[in-house]
Formats: sequence, C-alpha cells, structure tokens
Amino acid sequence: MIMLKKAAAFLIVVLALLDLAIIGTIIIPSNFAKAESLESDMPVVFIDPQNRTADPDDQIVISLRIFNLSANFRMTDDQWLPGDPFPGIGGRYNYSTGYLYGFTFQFSWDPTVLEYVDHTATVPVESYPGGILHDPGVITVEDNVTASEGKYRLSMQSQHPALAFNLPGANATVFNMTFNVIKRGKSYLRIDQSDLVNDFVHLFTTFLQDEIPHWVRDGQFQTSELLTRIESVKAGAYFDDTFYDPVISGETTTIETTMVNDGALTDTYNLTLFDGTNEIAEWIDETLDAGENKSFTHEISNLGLGSHSFTAEAEILHGATTFSDEVSASITVVGIPSLVIQGPDTIKAGETLTFSASGSTHNDPNGQILWYKWSIWAPEETAPRESYNGNASAGEDTFQYKVPSAVTKFGNWTVLLIVEDSFGITAEPKTGQKLLPDGELMRTATAAYVKTKKLDVGEAGGLGFFNLENIALIVIVIIVIIALVLYLRRRSR
Repeated sequence: MIMLKKAAAFLIVVLALLDLAIIGTIIIPSNFAKAESLESDMPVVFIDPQNRTADPDDQIVISLRIFNLSANFRMTDDQWLPGDPFPGIGGRYNYSTGYLYGFTFQFSWDPTVLEYVDHTATVPVESYPGGILHDPGVITVEDNVTASEGKYRLSMQSQHPALAFNLPGANATVFNMTFNVIKRGKSYLRIDQSDLVNDFVHLFTTFLQDEIPHWVRDGQFQTSELLTRIESVKAGAYFDDTFYDPVISGETTTIETTMVNDGALTDTYNLTLFDGTNEIAEWIDETLDAGENKSFTHEISNLGLGSHSFTAEAEILHGATTFSDEVSASITVVGIPSLVIQGPDTIKAGETLTFSASGSTHNDPNGQILWYKWSIWAPEETAPRESYNGNASAGEDTFQYKVPSAVTKFGNWTVLLIVEDSFGITAEPKTGQKLLPDGELMRTATAAYVKTKKLDVGEAGGLGFFNLENIALIVIVIIVIIALVLYLRRRSR
C-alpha cells in the first residue's frame, strides 16, 4: 500500500510537469489598483508599479509580483470558476492559498509606446533574493518574448525534492522587464493569463484542488505630459442617470465614451468604438480645447445573450505628434424569467388561500430565481395586507393568507409576485414612487420579474356572523356545556 501511494504521488508530479502550460486556474480579474491596497485574504498577482509615468526617451522597469502566498487553505462547498467571486465557507472543496510549485503567465503591453529592452525571470529565490520558487532544478517550460506584438510568456515548474514556495504577507518577484519610452501615449500593462499551480504531492496528501485562487491586478503606463485621453467608457442599460449591468434581453444598450483634454493645447482626434472586433461607431476630426471634456453616446438594440466587450480607440494629434489611447468596458446580456402564479380565482372572507410559483422558470442558461417576494393588496389600498419573502433554494415558493372574517373590502384584490434572480435583477419602481401592483417601473424590461393575479374576495356565504368558522366554535361550546351539565348531574346523585 505504501509503495502504491508513492507511485501515485510520483505519477502526479510527472503529469504536473507535462500539463503545467495548459492547466487552468481560478482568476478574479479586475481593474488595476494601487499596490498598497492589495487584498490580504488571498494571493494577489499584480504589476508593480500599478501606475507608472515617464517621458519619451526615458527607460523604465516593470515587475510582476505575487503577494501573500500563505500556507493556509480554504474550504468551500462550491467549485471556483474563472471570474467568479470567492464562495462562502464550506467543506466540499479545499483550496490552498500557497504551496506554489509552478506558474504560467502571459504579460502584454503596447509596443508602439514601450520598446522592449530586456528582462530577468527572478527564479529561483536561492539565486535571486526576493524572487520565487525553490531550487534544486527549476524547469523552464517557456520563456519567450515577442517584442513586436508586445507579449511575454513565462512558464516554470519546481522539481522534487525542492520545497513548495510560501511567502505570507510579503511580495515575491516573478520577473523584471526593462522598456524604452519611445513616444507620448498610454499603455495598459496587462496580465492576460495567470496560472498558479500547487505542490502536487502536498495536494495529493491533503486532498486539495490543484489551482491556487488569486486576485489579478493589471497596471498602466502613461507619459508624464498631460494630454487628451479617453477618460472613461461606460456601458449598460441606461435609466435615471445610471448604467445597469447586466442588461436584460430586449433592452437597449448604451455606450458612453468620454474624452478629456488635460493638456495645454487644443488637440484633434478620431474616436472609434468596437463591439469585440467589429467597428460600430466612429467620430472623425473632433477637437478638444485645453481643459475641455466631451462625451459620445452610441446605442445598440437586441444584443445577444452573453458577454460583450466594447473598446474605444482614439488617435490623437497633439501638436506635431500623434499618439493613441484605448479603454474598454464589458457588459453581460441576460435572459428573463417566466413567472407563473397557481392559485384560486375566488375566495370568501374567513377562508385561507394558497398561491404557488413552482411553475416559474428562468430563460437564461446561467440564471436562477433566488427570491420570491409575495404581497396581497386590497382594493384602493396603498400598502399590502401581508408580505412574504421566500427563498427559492429552500423551496419556499408558496404564499398563504387568511382573509379576515371581518373584512369589509370585497371585490378585486391583487396578489403580487416579484422575483430576484442570481444576476441581482429585480423590479424597481421609478424614483420617488412605491412599487404598487400597477406602479411604473424604472426599467421596462423588469416587467418580466413581476406577476400579478386578481382575486375576487366575497362575503362569507351571506351568513354574516354565522360563517362556518363561527358555527364550528358555537357547536364546540354547546358540546362542552352539555358535557359539563351531565357531569354535574352524576355528581349530585
């Protein structure tokens, strides 16, 4: 048995060496942030410095670092997927936040702004204090620079008996890269791929997943002189001065690009907007005076379900120099739910009704209904008689309500069902209004998240006080009185 375990561990290590370059990882990407504000709950792969400025003809050094490779691990009930937030604590899956044994990175920059000079992979730490991974015998799977395209791939793997690498609460440097600044402009410093692989023997003995989950933080370079630039790209369904993401299927998607001139000269520029690689809008020979800003809006109807990335590219003429800028924004288009309310159409005062939403479904392949929000409204009243929130995952899709025997408002009552889904979408009233059964919605498309059912509430069979409930109570009282009389007669004999 011991020999089998050793053989299995050896096989896993061999497979790790073969598969490192293609092993998937769990990355939580986001916009670049300052290094001093890095998260401490998980490892972070980041560009240092996060924001770098210099002048043309200057030389700069950019580093890729890893922060907080700890010897901890995290247990969760859900398996992490790229781009997902960290799930809650559980016990089904174990993920190490350290014990690094190998990695694959792809890094990119704009070669028209930054000219590659050289680089150093600071591996192993025994040769490069402040570096990463341990000797003996680190294997270099890939270490390739394509300077003309602005791309660099680095993939390295430790070998046993080397120790796994941990450095909790501190930074380890993966590589340093030197550039010449060749013209005015801006370049994103992007980590396009980031795979951190665990020590396979360690995970084999502790039943951990092979991925090390981590945050990823890109960087940015810009020349020191203040120039015209793309300040922002915003996208989403636009209502009441707000961009909503995700966009609901059928809504119009609005993309707003804002240009700003931080410089001292009037600049001329061409602005092009892309949906993925497809050009969708263009503004030619626009000008911005010093200190001025201008926004450009483009609308698209009926985008397909899924993710969409919009990129604004600007070619800017500043004096006799031309440079470029680029900013992107992403949105997701999601499907809508189909709601069903099953229940009675009529009821009498004093009776109890039950409504069910069990036939409701979500029409997005990645969507789920999370909450059922029920309420019941009497005619002309501005507040519900009763409300109830049901958790869909717990099967709480029914609503019960007993109409009071003494109710005085009859006729058409309204049962209102509002759902909230896994995208965080629900029905919202217009600003300053209450969400009544017939109220106006902030987003027309959220009407699919609302369902109403009319309920005819009538008097209790015309019996007034003598309804079935009260008759039953009277009968019980009479039976008790008779029993008491018979008991007293027996005692008196």
